[in-house]
Amino acid sequence: MPSKTRTQVNTRKAGKIVTHTFRLQEKIIDALSQEAERQGVTVNVVGNQILEEWTEWSRFIKRFPHLVLSRVTFARMLETISREDVERLARESAMWAPRTLLHLMGREPTNNEILDYFIKKAASKYGGLFDYDSHVSPEGEYYLIRHDLGEKGTVFIKSYLETLLSTYLGLTIEFRVTPEYIRFLVPAAILRQKAPTLV
Repeated sequence: MPSKTRTQVNTRKAGKIVTHTFRLQEKIIDALSQEAERQGVTVNVVGNQILEEWTEWSRFIKRFPHLVLSRVTFARMLETISREDVERLARESAMWAPRTLLHLMGREPTNNEILDYFIKKAASKYGGLFDYDSHVSPEGEYYLIRHDLGEKGTVFIKSYLETLLSTYLGLTIEFRVTPEYIRFLVPAAILRQKAPTLV
């Protein structure tokens, strides 16, 4: 019978740190320890990362109709279809995917959910469609989207974000694009409408 080891993981609940004790198989502890050493952090940090991803993503995406593809495969698939079809596919995806996923989570497509969850987490951090940087200025929040999906990947992501922001936030955004980068600004007026996010 596999040996088990106790470990403690600190988690946040409504801004508070809560300590839980788990009984885990030794192979799980070994894997957590290896990942913690690779990242240069503690096992507790790795445990929190895993639990956060499960809380925000994994438990919902299992019930969401999806297929896992590598970026290379997705990029090659995009190259086989026309630019018009890439744009249409992106628009259709942006129309139904956020509403369907947020419905599974019991949440509404508010400014918070679209900007802080769907763009920064669902599409980027967890979904792996692109990487992003953002910073807030008096004009609003500037986004820099980075990807390695090629020219048609830029077409897909731009059309996706364009449809997402216009459909759910009523925004007409000006995008600046290159084959690997997409830049855009979410106006300060939209940010002021966001509800405070619990940390």
